[in-house]
Amino acid sequence: LEPLARIQILEGALESAVTHATKLAQTIQLSLGGLDSNTSVIREAGQLREWAEKAGKKQTIQSRIRNTDDRFPESISKDRFDLKVLIGVQGQTGAGKSSLLNALLGYKDLLPCDMAEASTATVCEVSYNHSDEPSELFKATIHFRTRKDVKDELVEFFKWLEERRKLLNPGPDDPPTTEDERDRALEELDANIAPVADKIRVVWGKTLADLTTGKLTVGDFLSKDNPATKYLGKQEYVKDTTLEGFAPKVKPYLDSTLTNVSNGKTTTYWPLIDHVEIHLKAEVLKGGIVLVDLPGLSDAVSARMAVARRYYEKLAVAVVVAPAIRAADENTAVDLMSKNQELQLRMDNKLNESCFCVVLSKIDDGVDWMANARREGRDGQVMLAAGIQKATNEDAAAIKNYKNSISRLRTAERNATEPDEKSRIRGEKAEFERKRKKLMKERKRKQEQYFLIAGEETFRATQARNAVLRRRIADHLLARHENFIRRSKGDAHHVAPFKVPKVFPVSSKAYWNLLIDGCRPLDGFPKAQYTGIPALAAWLRETTIPQRQRELTALLNRYMELLSNLQTWSNDQCRINKLAVSYEDLKSSVMDKHRAELEKKLSAFTKKLETKVKNCDPFKARDKALTHCGERAVAMVEQWVIKFPNEADSSVKMNWMTFRAIIRREGADFVGRYGTGGAKRTYNWMRDMADAFKEQIAGDWIEQLHHRIPELEGPAAAEIDKICSQVMKQVGASIRSFVPEIAQQKEYLSTQIKSLNFVRDQLKDRIGQALVRISDRSPAMHASLQDQLKSKWQPGFKKAKKVPGGTGIRQRQHGILVKHAKDKGKTIFKDAVVEMEAGFQAELAQFPLDLQKAWDDVLTKFYHQLELIIQNILQAASAEANGELSAVSSQETEATRAVRQDLQLAVRKMLAAW
Repeated sequence: LEPLARIQILEGALESAVTHATKLAQTIQLSLGGLDSNTSVIREAGQLREWAEKAGKKQTIQSRIRNTDDRFPESISKDRFDLKVLIGVQGQTGAGKSSLLNALLGYKDLLPCDMAEASTATVCEVSYNHSDEPSELFKATIHFRTRKDVKDELVEFFKWLEERRKLLNPGPDDPPTTEDERDRALEELDANIAPVADKIRVVWGKTLADLTTGKLTVGDFLSKDNPATKYLGKQEYVKDTTLEGFAPKVKPYLDSTLTNVSNGKTTTYWPLIDHVEIHLKAEVLKGGIVLVDLPGLSDAVSARMAVARRYYEKLAVAVVVAPAIRAADENTAVDLMSKNQELQLRMDNKLNESCFCVVLSKIDDGVDWMANARREGRDGQVMLAAGIQKATNEDAAAIKNYKNSISRLRTAERNATEPDEKSRIRGEKAEFERKRKKLMKERKRKQEQYFLIAGEETFRATQARNAVLRRRIADHLLARHENFIRRSKGDAHHVAPFKVPKVFPVSSKAYWNLLIDGCRPLDGFPKAQYTGIPALAAWLRETTIPQRQRELTALLNRYMELLSNLQTWSNDQCRINKLAVSYEDLKSSVMDKHRAELEKKLSAFTKKLETKVKNCDPFKARDKALTHCGERAVAMVEQWVIKFPNEADSSVKMNWMTFRAIIRREGADFVGRYGTGGAKRTYNWMRDMADAFKEQIAGDWIEQLHHRIPELEGPAAAEIDKICSQVMKQVGASIRSFVPEIAQQKEYLSTQIKSLNFVRDQLKDRIGQALVRISDRSPAMHASLQDQLKSKWQPGFKKAKKVPGGTGIRQRQHGILVKHAKDKGKTIFKDAVVEMEAGFQAELAQFPLDLQKAWDDVLTKFYHQLELIIQNILQAASAEANGELSAVSSQETEATRAVRQDLQLAVRKMLAAW
């Protein structure tokens, strides 16, 4: 089937499983409810009670402590709700991200949209609400930052303030600086101070002037009597029955809204919030999709940008938004994806047609349909529309004159004293009114004609511009990919052919105008499909099918285990005489024997698969990459002093104060500016060095981690099929040898052996999950290189920090760093890469441990199902022996036997319905 049809079947099957498992649990609870703990009950009654408690989520304290086995429905249901496939919506401030999300979700006023400022101040996750409680159809959880997190940020901030103080009050040893140089350095320093200064201003009401007095400390902001600190480390909850009630409640946590806290004081929550989770019912969210509203990259507050960038590691799909009118004037892809972001996305296998798309928003804005019609040779349409417009304007003026004349005649009629005069005026007024109405009708007809022409031509112009922008962005992304292939080493040329990510032109405004009663559709958008919103929503659901299908299938296989357990327990088709073997005989020769056999085969399988995984080495090009980076280490450090390092042949050096500030940050993020109020440029020397190495191994990294390792799943699944088929046949043979009469009941035995199939399916699920986990850990593994390089460079920065002031300080500091690169550059790269590789090796070492944990879990379930099969056979033998009880049910009374048989009948009927 097509992926969309397949996922719909899986989702329906899961809903069915939840429904039927819940009904079964309720039935079992009712049947066993009358049996207290002192009643002698059959062995499986206790198992059923525990199963029912878990399924019905009515656990006793004892059962919660005693059993956390994830084979029970409560755990399955929890995992079902925990499934998250994150889709991040990001772009320039004012691009319309929040409006786009509102349209996708179907709630116009859910997320705040303010054109005057950056509306999204907080990361917001929107996921499906599984609750049907009327009081919480809309609900949100607000997660506040920890006290430690805020304290660390403030401590770092006060270090920046000290740097600023030194800049404004230079010491006698500092080199002479012109006022212009100092102003430029101060502007760059303030750009780095601004993020936290802005937070302090809106939360604690302290301006930069207050902060630079030297009288305030970190403790002043985190004192217990400060109203803002009461939120740190806590969670707030908001819920409502309607959107109209919910949106105003959650808004203060999402944007920069001021809120009263105590004693007339106001604050803004966003600087204290880690993230907000909103739960509501929306079609696009079904199946675990989570839409994430990320702060804009060009937001005036840099701290919001940092949040957006950090979130990229968690995203399954990245949606980048840019206004169409802006994209028409500049190369959108360049602005929305830096070289560093591009490399990270590639190494995480996210810059492709399945995990990345560009949305051109506000396509209704700035469309010049007349210019487009002339360009395409339809001057006649332009002239016709212009003539109609002129005529309607003339009609409007005439209608106004008639209206004025009628107003004057009304006054004259009131003032007239003679009946004949009044009659004449009334007749004249009626004639004017008739002409006015006729002209209004004619003007309306002309307007409709104009709207028809304008609508058709706007549609053509919009579609034409969309096509141009699609090609422009596609060409740019393709060019970047080809450039990446040229730069990268290893197996990049063997990676699957690059498929250009999709581009979706959309108009949220046009979409809502079509949905809201009384709104006239925007010109050029006669139907919702032309707004782009339905197409984007469909793509988001379709592109996340692989992740959702894997999780749904695994959940269904766990429900299949439950179904198999109950089918076996309730089976009444076995017909045999009294057995000559005991429960212990069958336990030893069937249950214990075949568990051990399966365990042995899985152990051998693990060793083979582990070897194959180890052969997928993303560091094949390591030695060449280290040689390349070692040779370039000095050249890279020599570039640190250049103000525009990305510009070829640039020799402009950065201000000595800026250079010193970056050294004091040990090469970490520093925001520079190109001239007063100019564009931002973030310097990060350690990231640039890490990227230099990652570019050299990127091809192998992508090929091995994101292609070869996942491709091991298919052959591994086939091997599991083979192993399980062998073991199941042997289980059947063992049962037939101990219970010869079973051989005559082929259908019964076949059904019981097939009940073990969930073991095979769960083994395959766990293998796939273990392999995918290695690929999913890619961001953390390659991100560690930057941290390792920073650690290795600390001695060099430490020496540079100690350089005394005076003329030539930048040159002396830079000289120390260059010498450090000459002396230890190659060793630093090598040691940092060794530790990065150690992280990868640790993941490989975890792989067999993950498999062993999976085997232990599934082997326990295998053993449990075998036990149910044996119990069912023994109970059948007991019944055939005219009431003589077998070893397994030696304490069963007539009353409990009746309870069991009635319950088995009820369960069989419910299982058939399932």
